[in-house]
Amino acid sequence: MYDLTVEHDHEFFAGDLLVSNCFAWLEEFAAWRYLDQAYAQLRFGLRTGPHPRWVGSTTPRARPLIKKLNEGRVRNTVVTHATVRDNPHISPEFLESLLEAYGGTSLAAQELEGRIVDEDENALWTRDQIERARILPNDLPDLKKITVGVDPSGGAGEQGIVVSGRTLWLPPETNLGKPMQHGFVLDDRTCHLKPEGWGKRVVNAAIDWEADDIVVEQNYGRDMAIATIRSASEILGVNIPIRVTNATRGKKVRAEPVSALTAQERWHHAGVFEDLEDQLATWHDDLDWSPDRLDAMVWTAWHLKLAHTSPAGAGSIGTKAANRNIVPTSH
Repeated sequence: MYDLTVEHDHEFFAGDLLVSNCFAWLEEFAAWRYLDQAYAQLRFGLRTGPHPRWVGSTTPRARPLIKKLNEGRVRNTVVTHATVRDNPHISPEFLESLLEAYGGTSLAAQELEGRIVDEDENALWTRDQIERARILPNDLPDLKKITVGVDPSGGAGEQGIVVSGRTLWLPPETNLGKPMQHGFVLDDRTCHLKPEGWGKRVVNAAIDWEADDIVVEQNYGRDMAIATIRSASEILGVNIPIRVTNATRGKKVRAEPVSALTAQERWHHAGVFEDLEDQLATWHDDLDWSPDRLDAMVWTAWHLKLAHTSPAGAGSIGTKAANRNIVPTSH
């Protein structure tokens, strides 16, 4: 076992880690920013000796890989569990002070009891709110506008791709006196691909849902993101209006109005989107990872004008075509 450090930019997982080709120890790996990528590269490297293995020690978090491990859905993995009370070295006085300060909170459930908390009390969404606003896909009303939201993520992490729509609607069995504007999450196509891959995924989502346009968060390379989608649309033979918006405000500030719409049962999930809903119910702005699915969804809500005001710095590309549907190009 040794400390492997690789200087300068590289495309594989290394640097400041205790790791070898026969054994690795993953400390607090549920908090790793690029958990899925790091874990995948680590597994590729564990191939030496009669029994190459890894050991992970971590406070659990509700991330897809951690939940998958905990549910026994990863072969040849043994999961053990302990709480703060199992620590023989912690003083009773300190333990009592922790329980007095944090007992009964989601933070205590995670940090002291070692439980995966599917919902964080600091998150902007609750699972109950999402569930109350959920509708079946077959119950979707006729939508007046559909858009594909894209969060490119700067090439590191996932590319958030979420399809949403809006319409004037009076839900059945409601006490509301008149129809109001409602938003609907239709699809989550989020992925982790090279530009040509996620570009095609965006365009295919727009084609499949007959979207009116695409809205792209431009902070991570406006020209690159637009060129990627334009190139994919040309390859697939369609003409798609693209709007761009600039994230001049923090994620929490942008997300709060959309969370409020969910609480008012005016922002609906037309179906179940587990990974997206995990982000909605667990992310808050003190965390050190970026919620790409949440971001992409929030952009669609702003672009559909279901929030009160438009984010500062919003702009557009292809404004003459902004209201034109996707149409095949001639060859």
